[in-house]
Amino acid sequence: RTLLPPMARGEVRWCQGFSEPNAGSDLASLKMAARDAGDHFVVDGSKIWTSYGDKSDWMYALVRTDHQAPKHEGISLIVLDMRSPGVKAVPIDLISGKSAFCQVFFDSVKVPKSNLVGPLNGGWNLGKYLLQHERKAMSKFGEFSLPSHFDLLALLRDYLPQPRSQGECALQARAVACAMDEHAYNLTVQRMAEEGRCGDDISGLMAIMKLVHTEQERDKFEVLLDAMGGHALGWQHEGFSERELAVTRAWLNSYALTISGGASEVQLNVIAKRVLGLPDGKKGVQA
Repeated sequence: RTLLPPMARGEVRWCQGFSEPNAGSDLASLKMAARDAGDHFVVDGSKIWTSYGDKSDWMYALVRTDHQAPKHEGISLIVLDMRSPGVKAVPIDLISGKSAFCQVFFDSVKVPKSNLVGPLNGGWNLGKYLLQHERKAMSKFGEFSLPSHFDLLALLRDYLPQPRSQGECALQARAVACAMDEHAYNLTVQRMAEEGRCGDDISGLMAIMKLVHTEQERDKFEVLLDAMGGHALGWQHEGFSERELAVTRAWLNSYALTISGGASEVQLNVIAKRVLGLPDGKKGVQA
């Protein structure tokens, strides 16, 4: 009643506090602590890659509430008022030229125990559900309706209209293969949406789609850069079109997307364990 109505009315901004400087892909290794101080928690630590942390009113964050428990079991989910004393958000500049990311520092921040979401030390399961929503959103980044989408074959026709050499023909073949993969991906997104509307469990497919899409986007921009040559190396406006500058920044950002929301290597582990049910290699396989 206190938090959801103003959120639904768009009166407050929220950010997510998950990743830390030493706990990104291995999120369960997070260190930011919430110490029990009677009727409140005292929070110390930092979160990183927090989108719009400097503009947000509230944060929901995973914190360490039991340092003795196994790392997945000593985590809780709390909500924090970003105007509280001891909270400082510092913007992070990215190589792509634009950034909404911040590192947020917490220095003895008092948080009422009523701001605990779910059971104490039960935050890991809640965090996993939230990450599923994030990966579902990221799996849709390649839909044609997005303004950041670049038509690979259309750009190829502009910069490589008539391939002549073996290298140019090979580049055209790579572009066609990428376009076919992108089309297959978008058809699968449509199927996933239809299955979701029917009430089917698509959580496993979402994990796969996030991995596939971000890797496909990175490959697509590598082909674009090879096709555009020097036209894809611009940073300032002089001598380059707006589209060429946008492609350069999108290429740089395509690498970041393979990390955000769970690095590709982590996604492969998630798919192997939770979707395919494969054994954990660290534990070994008994004969």
